[in-house]
Parts: sequence; structure tokens; C-alpha cells
Amino acid sequence: MDSNSLILLDCTLRDGGYYNSWDFDKEIVNRYLHSIATAGINVIEIGFRNPAKNKFLGAFAYCRDYFLQQLPLPEQCKIAVMIDAKDFSGDTKTIITKVDELFSKKTQSPVDIVRICSQLEGIKTAETLAKRLNELGYQICVNLMQIAGKNSEQISNAIKEINKWNAVDILYFADSLGS
Repeated sequence: MDSNSLILLDCTLRDGGYYNSWDFDKEIVNRYLHSIATAGINVIEIGFRNPAKNKFLGAFAYCRDYFLQQLPLPEQCKIAVMIDAKDFSGDTKTIITKVDELFSKKTQSPVDIVRICSQLEGIKTAETLAKRLNELGYQICVNLMQIAGKNSEQISNAIKEINKWNAVDILYFADSLGS
């Protein structure tokens, strides 16, 4: 993909998981992946890669490499997972340890892209995540959430800060609350 071409990302399973706790029927997943393969989608955001939670969530809330390797992932699509910066609290060393528990080097993973969602207040954690995941070889996207409530100076400062990291390939802005 050249940097000037349109890239189509589908996040049906990741976003749809809010309705069924990311617990999808195998046949639905297989049909979905087949449809995506024929639709010309470039990137499949297959789900989250969450740290362990203390309640039931299906496999697409965790998307570990061993699970993804069992799926009929279309070879022509890049595979993305999302992480939420708020799930990675602690000092820099603690955050890096959590990342290393969840992610191997890109060369050993079916995942190509990691999208980090964060509110502006979590930007320092997002920085640590982005830098470590970039070191591991992943393409990094940062998705700044709940942006509608921020002023232009806050947004401009965030852009400048993220640009200094030299670890982010794509920056998104989203109003995750529907404003």
C-alpha cells in the first residue's frame, strides 16, 4: 500500500463485541473473514488484545497470537488489534512488562498493526505503549478518543507531542461517545 492510497479498515468484530462480550460463533467468524477477503478490505481490526479481565469475555477480547493462528485470516489483509491505554497503568517499566507479556516480536505474530486508543489524559501511557510496540516491529496507530470535548489548543499540543515520539504511523481522532 502506498501512503497516498485509500486504506479500508473493518472493525466489525472488535466493535461488535461490545454487544456479545466478544464471544462470536466460529461459523459467523469464518463467513465474515471470507466476505472481508472478497470485499477488498485492506485491514481487519479483529478484536482487542486486552490484559486478563476478572469477568468473562470471549476470545476476540484477547486475540492472542495462538488464537489468531487458528483462524482462516485472509493473506491479502493486514491484521490489527486494539489496546486501550487505560488498561496499562503503572510506571514505564510496569507498562513495558505488560506489553511484553501480551506481544511477541512482529516477526512471530500474525498481527501487523496495533491501534492504541487513549483519551488525552492517557497520552503518556500511550507514548510508552507506542514506543515499545514500535520497537517490537508493529505498525502503530493512535486513536485519540472523546475528542469533541477538547479545544483546538489541546488537540494541537497532543499532535505535537505524538509527533515527537517517532513511533506512530497513523493518528486518528474519534468521538467515542457519539457527539
